[in-house]
Amino acid sequence: MVDVLTPKQVHELLTSDEDVVVIDVLGAEYFRKQHLPKAINIPLEVLESIVTDVVEHHRTVVVYCYDKGCHASDQAAATLKEMGYDHVFDLAEGIEGYKQAGFSVTEYPH
Repeated sequence: MVDVLTPKQVHELLTSDEDVVVIDVLGAEYFRKQHLPKAINIPLEVLESIVTDVVEHHRTVVVYCYDKGCHASDQAAATLKEMGYDHVFDLAEGIEGYKQAGFSVTEYPH
């Protein structure tokens, strides 16, 4: 089972001293338009092949996708758990839920 965080909980992690890695599992084109602060982009389809090169197993990891209708982040979280990552959380409401909660994201003009 994957642990779910609210936008507020993710914001608190991002503004704390916690050693957290935030992974946007959408495609690069979405990441270039907007992403959470401090996020890195590892699309779901390549997650298994490159995540161990980028993220150590002991780190706290938050994954997210577009909104609560998008299931890429829960798939990514389950995959990371299977790969031995113990501290994995899913921002189930995605970047849209994060923005709707009033938190800022990094946005680039189209």
